[in-house]
Amino acid sequence: MNTQTMAPAHAGRPHFMPMSHPGRPMSLGKDAPLALVIEDDESAADIAATMLNVLGYRTRIAEDGHAALYALSEEPPDLILLDIHLPHMDGVTLLRVARRVAETRNTPVVGCSAVYPPS
Repeated sequence: MNTQTMAPAHAGRPHFMPMSHPGRPMSLGKDAPLALVIEDDESAADIAATMLNVLGYRTRIAEDGHAALYALSEEPPDLILLDIHLPHMDGVTLLRVARRVAETRNTPVVGCSAVYPPS
C-alpha cells in the first residue's frame, strides 16, 4: 500500500493512484472498516481522513475521479466521503458510476462541497 501523502502528478507517482492516509492517530488493523475520502484539496482530505481514523476507519485518499474509480475497483470501501466538485469527473458522475457496480451499489456516501466566492 502506498503511504505517501497527496502530491501533484509530477511528484513521482501517477495522478490516478490512490493512497493510504499515513497520519493515523491510532493503530488500526485490516479488520477496521475502510473509508475512501475523495477530495482534491489536500488539507481538507487530511482533516477528513484524520477525523475518520479517530472514529475507527482505515482511510484512503483519492484526489480526483479517476483515482477514486481505481480505489473503488481495488478495494471497495465501507464508506465514501465524496467531494462534489472534483477535477476530471464531478462527484455526481462518479457516484452514478459507483452505483452501477455491485460492490459499491449500497455503500454509504457522504457528499460534501465548498463553494468559494468568485475572485
